[in-house]
Amino acid sequence: MRTIGKLILGLTAGLALSAAHAGMEVKWRDVKDPYLGQALFHLYQDQNLTGIIKLSAAREMGLIKSQQDEAELARAMLNLTYGLHRETANSMVTMENKGNINKDIANVIWFYIAKIRYQRGYFTQAESALTNISGALPYELEQDLKSFMALLLMDRKQYRPAVGVLSKITGKTTPVPYSRYNIGINYLLQRKEGVDATNKAAADEAKTAAELEDRALKYLDAVARYVPRNEEEKALRDRANTNLGYIHLIDKHDADLAIEYFERVRLNSSESNDALLGLGWAFYNKGDYNRALVAWNELAGRNVADTFVQEARVAVPYTLAKLEAYQEAGEKYALAMDSFKQELKAIERTIESVKKGAYFDKLLTNLSGGEKGWMGDVYSLPKTTESYYFTQMLAQHNYQESLKNYRDLRYLLDKLDVWEKNLEAFEDTARHWENRLKTRARQFDEQAFNGRIKQMRAEHEKNIAVFTEINRIGDAMALATPQEQNRLARILQLKAANETGNLNPVKTEHYRRHLNMLERRVLWDIHSQFNSRQRKLKAAITETEQSITDAVGQKNKLQKVVEQGLTDSKARLARVAQTRAKIKTLRAQLEQEVATTERYMVNIALKDLEARKTLLSNFIAQVSFSVGAFFDMGGKE
Repeated sequence: MRTIGKLILGLTAGLALSAAHAGMEVKWRDVKDPYLGQALFHLYQDQNLTGIIKLSAAREMGLIKSQQDEAELARAMLNLTYGLHRETANSMVTMENKGNINKDIANVIWFYIAKIRYQRGYFTQAESALTNISGALPYELEQDLKSFMALLLMDRKQYRPAVGVLSKITGKTTPVPYSRYNIGINYLLQRKEGVDATNKAAADEAKTAAELEDRALKYLDAVARYVPRNEEEKALRDRANTNLGYIHLIDKHDADLAIEYFERVRLNSSESNDALLGLGWAFYNKGDYNRALVAWNELAGRNVADTFVQEARVAVPYTLAKLEAYQEAGEKYALAMDSFKQELKAIERTIESVKKGAYFDKLLTNLSGGEKGWMGDVYSLPKTTESYYFTQMLAQHNYQESLKNYRDLRYLLDKLDVWEKNLEAFEDTARHWENRLKTRARQFDEQAFNGRIKQMRAEHEKNIAVFTEINRIGDAMALATPQEQNRLARILQLKAANETGNLNPVKTEHYRRHLNMLERRVLWDIHSQFNSRQRKLKAAITETEQSITDAVGQKNKLQKVVEQGLTDSKARLARVAQTRAKIKTLRAQLEQEVATTERYMVNIALKDLEARKTLLSNFIAQVSFSVGAFFDMGGKE
């Protein structure tokens, strides 16, 4: 049965701030810039990494033309929710120096920067972040801040100042029961560590260990009797009752009061295994073996990977032997031994899996939480034996953060794979268009084009010469239409026929006058339209000249387009090559970080698993010894 000292330290290490992102809301008004709007969409959809990448790219390319201050705040919030506390702090310093951020918002962001740093074990940096907070925070967040400051004091073993800070948390907010619990823990730690005699004021007010314990029990009892409002507070109440049960069982030797506290713990809570074990020992110490067996049998039927269950499986046959139920005791010893051996094999398999590097692949079957970063859940593990071992390790902040880092690094590696495939598609597209340009350029027959242009210019010059001569002599007939020319020719034929015909003179004269009149009419049309036809011909010559110029210009433009297209294609392909080189460098860095993080996690996992193996081996030895003693007592019946 574990000692109260270990229990207290474990509880203290497991404490966490209760609020997640209370007070983090920013009221965005008049969002006009599309890139800012896109960043906010990703922020509120928990697509933090995507938001960071797209907003950073837009800023780098100078695409954000307005609302740049708002974009900087959005970037800071994305970095914060992803867990990039250094980048967030840099943005905050920049915005505060420019006076571009509301102080209330700045205070909240600095608070969460400090929280991230604390959970990652950067205690000094966490305290540094808190110094940037000035003025009041939202009420509940102000309560959380006091709890946080108390935790920092507790980490430095400054228990008396921590109690002073925690005592200021009042009201009906969620941090209040946590503060009362922490005050009780502080008094127990003061009793364990001893009063700080180097401080005269503290020495003058020194209390005896008994008085400190009484104070601790008073605060813990208040939490143990607290009416919870949510699942989180129910878990805290269970923890307080379990803690008090062991204090009265081990330190106070008051089994009856210990039983009262243990029985308040819910059977399906995270503390239930611990409480059932303690409850069994409380009844056992009273000599009430049957009721001890009730508690231990309930516990013994649970997952054998839990050390409390293992202890119960040993305690049950030991107690049955006390009741002289030797046959049942022997059967229970045999069942315990068999289950322990099976569990020992499972631990050894897990140890081998960890050593081979296959351990985390089994646990992190879904890396999508890497999109959220620090806010991504790492508790959704598959239902396997390895997951059970790992869940208990996750109670440690350093392991939580390491797993988050490992998951995020693996997610980033997957992102690099996607980007590399996108680069391949982009490169294929660039080469496709480059080949099309080259094909179009090859298909263009420059010799034929130049020949046609030469012919057009010759015809054009000829037309100019004709036009000049027509203007010089005023040759209207040269501009007559084909119809007019045909009509004149027909009239001349008729006139010749009329003169040589056998008609009488009267008819001949009649036709002569009529044909002369038609001829004069056609000639009138030709001469009256001479000026307008001159202008049209001149316009046509000018248009032809412009067409030749345009054709030559289009040819030159086509050559420039091809040349520019090929130049752009080469630039794009060169950029692809540079980006691919960057990805290669990033991949090497990420793989190195993954390996480092994995080694760290493997070492912790192996240490924990080896401790489990040692404890289980001790239980097996204990069962073997008990079985031997059992047979010596004549328990063969």
